[in-house]
Amino acid sequence: MEYLISDLRSSIPILQKIVEGQTLSFDEAWSLVTIYKRYRNSSAFVDYVEDTPKSEYAKLHRDAAALTKETSAILHIYYDGKELFKSFDPKPIYNEHLKPSYSAYLQAKEVSVKAYDDFKPIQNNMDFPELHYSQDEIPHMWKIYNEKKEYSDKCSNRTKELFEVYDRERRRTAGLFNFKMSAFIMLVYSLDEMGKALLADLNDIAGRGDNV
Repeated sequence: MEYLISDLRSSIPILQKIVEGQTLSFDEAWSLVTIYKRYRNSSAFVDYVEDTPKSEYAKLHRDAAALTKETSAILHIYYDGKELFKSFDPKPIYNEHLKPSYSAYLQAKEVSVKAYDDFKPIQNNMDFPELHYSQDEIPHMWKIYNEKKEYSDKCSNRTKELFEVYDRERRRTAGLFNFKMSAFIMLVYSLDEMGKALLADLNDIAGRGDNV
């Protein structure tokens, strides 16, 4: 639970920036996505509680108290700036993050198209070189053909490599494009409810005189 508490705590200044109307960096927005993905399965929380032996209930109580402290702080920020949270759109952040790799791909593609357009005429001519060149010219034209083909292939391969870089990052970070702030807040709300319920149960156990 320590990681959960730490992650929630790290989200507070990020969420505060939303309330203040500031634009989040990609790393900040991605941090929210990561936290949501990591803890959206609440059954892991239940399993952790159920697997905790009674001898560690005192620590569990401290952890539950620390958890609700962070969830309460997040929900307080949310209620203070509910409209800003509702209007939060991660897509511009996602698009801005991908812009450099996409731009590099487009530039390489433009160079590749020009290289191929330059190569295409001689490629066509060299299908039947005798129809276009004298016997003396043909050896030299084959040399030019090979040079232009090598350059065109090099540009094409570079374009493919840069597209793969862009596409790989696009797929890796697609969670930000589809991120819903409402889902993140609902997760925090659920964790807050579970933390409070756990505290109540542990206080009950303590009230009955069991070891907590």
